[in-house]
Amino acid sequence: MNHTLTIFLLFLIGCTPVRASPPPTATVLPAPFVAVTRAVYPLAPGPSLSATPVISTPSAPTMTPFPLPTADPIILSCAQRKPKSDDLLVVITDAFGISPDYVPRDLVQLDKVLPNGVVSSSLVKVRRVMVEPLISMTTDMRAARLEPIVRSGYRSYYHQMDVYRDWQKKYPDRAGLISAIPGHSEHQLGLAIDLYSSELPDLVGDSTVVFNSDFDETSEGKWLAQNAHKYGFTMSYPLDAMAWTGLVYEPWHYRYVGVELATYLYASGQFLTKFLMESRPVLPCVP
Repeated sequence: MNHTLTIFLLFLIGCTPVRASPPPTATVLPAPFVAVTRAVYPLAPGPSLSATPVISTPSAPTMTPFPLPTADPIILSCAQRKPKSDDLLVVITDAFGISPDYVPRDLVQLDKVLPNGVVSSSLVKVRRVMVEPLISMTTDMRAARLEPIVRSGYRSYYHQMDVYRDWQKKYPDRAGLISAIPGHSEHQLGLAIDLYSSELPDLVGDSTVVFNSDFDETSEGKWLAQNAHKYGFTMSYPLDAMAWTGLVYEPWHYRYVGVELATYLYASGQFLTKFLMESRPVLPCVP
């Protein structure tokens, strides 16, 4: 190669820019997307992204539209467990009893406030807080040409003892499933009632029947199942409650808990004992 050609080639090489290999293409995310991505899926800081602190937000506690009384903080003897006067939500089951001495202070004799025929006897009493709702409910039932009869309300510890003994005589092998043992009956709270329908004897084929699961097939039973919550009443022992309450299905037994909670239970398909046990776990009392 002659000297002139060599100088020309060197001139061309010196004037041509050297091209480096292109860097890998980086995906540029809009700022809002980066922020959201970091909040949900934290990214390790890179050379082109500044570290953003990830704020962990605790999940909100489950809320109910009504206040729940606080649970007993320690295990008590059942004989020491006495409901507060403003507590409508005391748990009563075969494992949760109350003192034999507990008697509500505001009991009202129902035959003094309800029309003739709506109460079975002058012995039926309930707590004052549920009197007006019960009057409204039975009045509306009668307006719908139904004939509700309140057979029982408050029962003392000793009255419940007599009731339980009667069931023991009839069904000694399963009395505890049919009737609450003394100290473990919602009736002692003064907030529970048992209702009766005149259709029941013909439906069951027994003129002496008072309580029977076929109550749910009577006109009164059907109406209560659909409407009792509007007045603050809930069925304590529905079909699926036995594992929680210890008692069999009782479609005639209703307890007053207030309109808000009764409506919530009805709309959500829950029943009282299970709801309370899951909402505010309590310790069983010692027999």
